[in-house]
Amino acid sequence: MKKLITICTVAILVLGTSIAQANLTNGGFETGDLSGWAATPSYVSAVTFAAGLAGTPDWSPVDGDYFAYLETGVGEGIYTLMTQDFWANEGYSVEFDIFFDTEDWDPWFDDGYAKLMKAGGGAETLLYSESVATVGDFGADGWTHISYVIGDSGVYYLEFGVENVGDNEVLSAIGVDNVAVVPAPGAILLGSIGMGLVGWLRRRRTL
Repeated sequence: MKKLITICTVAILVLGTSIAQANLTNGGFETGDLSGWAATPSYVSAVTFAAGLAGTPDWSPVDGDYFAYLETGVGEGIYTLMTQDFWANEGYSVEFDIFFDTEDWDPWFDDGYAKLMKAGGGAETLLYSESVATVGDFGADGWTHISYVIGDSGVYYLEFGVENVGDNEVLSAIGVDNVAVVPAPGAILLGSIGMGLVGWLRRRRTL
């Protein structure tokens, strides 16, 4: 009995460590700053509100009090960037909310994106891409929820970017909120079953 309890406890600890490793830092930006993220400082900030560009809707967080706001202005063809590394197991999902907003027009197709890369030279996966060409002149797409399932366990690199194309005269921006790495449902269920089993075995010993 002791041996079975020990095995279950170790399994739960390993699972718990795996789940903890998956968490990004400050994915909701509720620290009020960009703690945990590497960013182009002058054009990236955690904000409570952002005025819509060229008459598009004003922006507020999807959840909580803050979201990340990335704005062009570094220079024509130069991306404003925000990045973070994290660990994720196979079957976990990368999730976030994002919008693209522009005060530019055709043919100056400013663009914004989100992409995922595996550390050590893995292939890039484009998770989100919008531009003036897709949202229209002075356009925006609204908050969009993105979810992507991780295929292989490892260290990943999540990157958000926005750039001015053809000129650096007017602004475009992306907003990002609720960035998270979510354990697979099966992992959560297994952990719950394991903890329940340990509790049952301990209660049985006391009877």
